[in-house]
Amino acid sequence: MSELLHRNEQQFPNDETDLAELVSEIWKRRKVIFLFSIIGALLGAVYFASNWFSQPSKYTVSTNLTLNFQGIQEGKYPNGSPFSLNDITANPVLLQVYNRYELKEYGFTRRDFFESVTITPFTPSRVFIEQRYRQTLENRKLSNAEIAELNQQFSMELKNASLRFARLYFSSQLSKALPEDLALRILAAIPDEWAQRSISTYGVLDMGISLPDDIDTTQLTRNEYIASVEYLSDFNQRLVEVASRLDADEIGVMISEPETKLSAKNVINELRFLQEYTLGPLQSAFLVSPIYKDVTNATYVLNNQLVLSESRLDELRRESAAIKDILSTYANLSLEPSDGNAVSRQGSLAGAQFGDEFLSRLLTLGDELSTSKYKQDLLDRALDINLKAEAVSTKINQTKQKLNLINQSQIENSQIKNKVDEDLEYAVSSLKKYREVLLKILDIRNDKFLGTNGSLYDLSAEPIINSNFKNQVKSMVKFIFFPSLLGLFLGGFVALVLAAISRSKT
Repeated sequence: MSELLHRNEQQFPNDETDLAELVSEIWKRRKVIFLFSIIGALLGAVYFASNWFSQPSKYTVSTNLTLNFQGIQEGKYPNGSPFSLNDITANPVLLQVYNRYELKEYGFTRRDFFESVTITPFTPSRVFIEQRYRQTLENRKLSNAEIAELNQQFSMELKNASLRFARLYFSSQLSKALPEDLALRILAAIPDEWAQRSISTYGVLDMGISLPDDIDTTQLTRNEYIASVEYLSDFNQRLVEVASRLDADEIGVMISEPETKLSAKNVINELRFLQEYTLGPLQSAFLVSPIYKDVTNATYVLNNQLVLSESRLDELRRESAAIKDILSTYANLSLEPSDGNAVSRQGSLAGAQFGDEFLSRLLTLGDELSTSKYKQDLLDRALDINLKAEAVSTKINQTKQKLNLINQSQIENSQIKNKVDEDLEYAVSSLKKYREVLLKILDIRNDKFLGTNGSLYDLSAEPIINSNFKNQVKSMVKFIFFPSLLGLFLGGFVALVLAAISRSKT
């Protein structure tokens, strides 16, 4: 029996592979495994290196800006000119910062620096807005139209919420890393430079309300009484105009000066009272009494005023004559017969229900409306010119009357002069006082108009410094380790195949 089994083993050899022998065969080919593993690691390293050079390690400094000026919700500066986030990172702004911090010394070209600065809008309340609309949209009873309207409202609310907020970034390669304090100063300098440039160069904070310069007391001392009174009267009128604009302003009308408790409306009343009971009588005094400091200077001033007034009157008369000629031309044109060809051509298309008279009126209606408006503008202009001419004529007559008084009586009246000096001193002190009141009201108004700091922006968050170096290291490990591991398994498989082939041959 044993001989039979031995004979069968010789005829049919054992096909089972000894595991120890297989491992031994694979181990003999371990170089193949290591070779594939190294090849995989090298391929991963090459791929990582290509990404490293195309996207090198960077660090980023970022901060949040809050734009707090009036008009930002409409995309406008306070003076009405259009605003864009790109204004903050405009080339002139960045160039000024680049030169101020001498970034060329740190290896930055202008182009490098310009490309390293970016700004994007963001919405701090985005999560809250999304949650609120998500809860509403989960209502399955809403129709498609209601859902579309809610989506539109959601988009609009997100847009409006992001208009006042922006995130400013300054990114740089680690190979050109700036000192941390310098990077932070650069980030803060960019919006500061934009604000200064916008205010000083482009006048974006021009509110359209500005006070006249303070009274020049030196000129009052040197000038004749007549010139001083006219100067103060004109100054009073300019203050009334400023106070009237503040009183008509939606913010200015609610403000009172903290110390005197005077509002713009109160100042208007006080200034009108000053004109009626102090400056007005002073102007009239020169028509009844010869008041002057020096007769030669007074005569010189009045003669100059007379020449200027007469020149102004001639100019107004020329303007009035030109307007009359234009109105006369229009009157002659309106009497000429109109061209009936257009009416007849259109009449055949209109049908029987419209007559020629109706069509003629219809075709000329637009021209008549525009012509009538133009004529009315001319008439208004003519009326305004005539009123100004009457005022200048009155001034000329008064100036001549003042000259006659001085020429006829050159006896100085000290009592009248003392009264004039007293009234002038009172007028000057009053005008200075009301100018200071308006100045404080205007400052308070501008602070409310522009924001708490009276500037274009606030830095609403501390700067954050981030670097992608750790991510790059993680990427390096991922791109080298996993290809190496894959090569290890692939090499083991190849070694196994080679071992099996070798085993079958033996």
